[in-house]
Amino acid sequence: MFNRSFIKWVGGKTRSLSVILDKLPKKFNKYYEPFLGSGIVYFNLLPDEAVLNDTEYNLVSTFRAVKRHPKAVCDCLALLDNAESVYYDIRNDFNFKEEDVVGEKAAQFIYINKCGYNGLYRVNKRGSVNVAFGRRPGNPHLDFSVIMDCSKALQNSRIMHTDYLEITRLARRGDLVYLDPPYHKESDGSFTGYNVKEFTEQDHVRLAKEFVRMTKRGVKVALSNSSTELVMELYKNFYISPVYTARTVSTTPDGRILATELLITNYSVG
Repeated sequence: MFNRSFIKWVGGKTRSLSVILDKLPKKFNKYYEPFLGSGIVYFNLLPDEAVLNDTEYNLVSTFRAVKRHPKAVCDCLALLDNAESVYYDIRNDFNFKEEDVVGEKAAQFIYINKCGYNGLYRVNKRGSVNVAFGRRPGNPHLDFSVIMDCSKALQNSRIMHTDYLEITRLARRGDLVYLDPPYHKESDGSFTGYNVKEFTEQDHVRLAKEFVRMTKRGVKVALSNSSTELVMELYKNFYISPVYTARTVSTTPDGRILATELLITNYSVG
């Protein structure tokens, strides 16, 4: 039984978690995760010391609130109902209102994530969340035990909000870096709407160059990405393992299929 994250995230590794964990090294010094997302790999790896990062500010601020003020977050969530009228009021407050009490903004983020459509996090060009109401039964946002467990797990981490290069450059020989960037697009229907700034093809090339630099420093690196010609070419000199997983979010119906992704490492996984 795997540990759960307090949120869902597009591209989250829940379905491929056992494969990824099996291929990560058993011994390393400090752990770095520059593209945090749901943090599901971290919550199951549970390293002694970690640096976690994401460029999505609302995600990072929510992780920080869960780490520092989990009870306040739970108290704010307890005031919210999983109803359509409530959902759109909360979504509007989240987009335009300043936080009034400790934990409120994080609670709204978790509520939108749990009660919105399919656990999707999507923003428009103005940076406002525009996910529709999910019509999910019950109260999926009232998962307090998971929030408390995640808060405890986060105590050994430093949570940052910066460009991933600022994180990878901290890694030294014997450290482990797990990279889970926005995937290289396989088609026009591939989801890319996490935030306003898209992760472009040039960004993937930039990331591959950093992968090489970390390798030369003796850092252990693992990277998840889509199985495209570009990705295969960028990492052709490293170890590439197929990972089979079900897609859960797509802008087209035929995107919800069993797909082949890649786990790329600079060390042999046996």
